[in-house]
This record gives sequence, structure tokens and C-alpha cells, in this order.
Amino acid sequence: GCGIQQWFFRMTKLALALAIIGSKPPGTSGKEHAEYLAACLQCKNQNWKEKAQLLEAEVFRLQQDLLLVKGEAKTHFTQSQSSDIPRDRARPKHIKPPCSGALSRVQDPSLPPHLRMLFSHKDAL
Repeated sequence: GCGIQQWFFRMTKLALALAIIGSKPPGTSGKEHAEYLAACLQCKNQNWKEKAQLLEAEVFRLQQDLLLVKGEAKTHFTQSQSSDIPRDRARPKHIKPPCSGALSRVQDPSLPPHLRMLFSHKDAL
């Protein structure tokens, strides 16, 4: 029960202390070395958190891009199905970015305002 857990906890602390003391460079105290290792661990932990946040932002951006592409493909497919185009030609085509002379997605009045806003902030995401 509780006595065994306390014993394992004490042994773990002892093993950690011995590892710190055994790995310390000459000329440094055990306390200084422990503080150095704690700072290194904290730095690695912070780097891990920053990388995780960047990856979460990238996943969010990719999900938004996927939703936009699916919405555009669905709109294109629906419009194609309602016209008299033969079925084999009615499949959605790859969505191409507008040419330089065309309106950008931010300025395209056919897009809903919330999508235009997303496109205007796309680079920030």
C-alpha cells in the first residue's frame, strides 16, 4: 500500500540525487549542477511547448484550407450537375489560383464575407 509507494518514491529521489552527483563536472557543487540540469529541462520543456503550438497552428491552417477546398469543390460539383454538361465532364476539376488579372479571393464579391476575411488573414495563420 502506502508504505511501498513511499519507499519507491524515496528510492527514486535517491537514485536521481546519485545520478546528479555522479554526472556533475569537477569544480561544480551538486546544487549548482542540479540547478543547471533543472534549467536545461525547463528550456527543453518550453521548446517542446512552442513546437507543439506551432504544429497546432499548422494543423488548424491545413484544416481551414481543406474546408475551403471541399466547399469550393462542392459548389463547383453542384453547379456542374445542374447544367447540361455530360456527366464525365461534370467532375470537379483541380481548383486553380486566380490569374494575375483576375480578382483575388480577398476581393471576390461572390465569396461570403467570412471566407474573404479568412483569405485576407491566410498568411498570418
